[in-house]
Amino acid sequence: MPLSIQKRNFGTHGTFGYQFHEEAYNFNLHIHQFAELTLMLNGEMDITVGGRTETLRSGQLALIFPFHMHSYRSERKNKFVIFTFSPSIVSDFMKNTKGKIGEKTVFTPTNSTRAMFGERLVNELELSLYSIRACLYAALSDFTAQVELVSASTDNNMLSKVLTYINEHFAEPITLTDMARSIGYSANYLSHCIKRSFDLNFRSLLACVRTENAKSLLSETDRSVLDIALESGFGSERSFHRQFKSVTKRTPCEYRNENQLRVIKRTNEKFE
Repeated sequence: MPLSIQKRNFGTHGTFGYQFHEEAYNFNLHIHQFAELTLMLNGEMDITVGGRTETLRSGQLALIFPFHMHSYRSERKNKFVIFTFSPSIVSDFMKNTKGKIGEKTVFTPTNSTRAMFGERLVNELELSLYSIRACLYAALSDFTAQVELVSASTDNNMLSKVLTYINEHFAEPITLTDMARSIGYSANYLSHCIKRSFDLNFRSLLACVRTENAKSLLSETDRSVLDIALESGFGSERSFHRQFKSVTKRTPCEYRNENQLRVIKRTNEKFE
């Protein structure tokens, strides 16, 4: 299964986003720096985190911690909303849970928490940071009341350093040795852990991050393919075409044409 590294869900500043979905949703294995909350409004789908699969049902929430690989799978049309947010927005929670993860992903929010999400995050014309934090902390309070926290894999901190370094330097001609020296691990150890965790070598992992950046520029700008290739860290347009097609199974132009027509609609309907 291919791995997607979502560059748009990276960053250290206070960033919050949400998307409504009403579809049979299948999203392959991916990873990002932001935390993620998924609220199922109607239906059910499977969520796999770290090799463990759970079913998210109507009225439930799922919490994905930063830097944890996960995927979604459903056969039927569902109605749900995904919230992504930088760890800095809930810094107290992240500080207190550092090095830990929930023994499960899915939990049931209280009625008051669900009401807060609907009233404050959906129906307000202008979202405030205080409203966002109030909703997130309410959900996180429900999570910690229901879910036992256990030690995360010892590899997780290392992987977060790897992805953060690559995300900050992907436009440069970096090497595995450069990264190992910067984050304080041996190159051989990093190579082994990257292969074990992602089933990719360092060069392929770097190509995934560069490709995610290029995908954003292709779908959101009208810049030339050459400009996008160079800004994304590819040495030439030819190299960009080869790597991009290897990761996405499409050429850059094919991807741009397909995604220019995609419009994400954010509704103001109430949570039912």
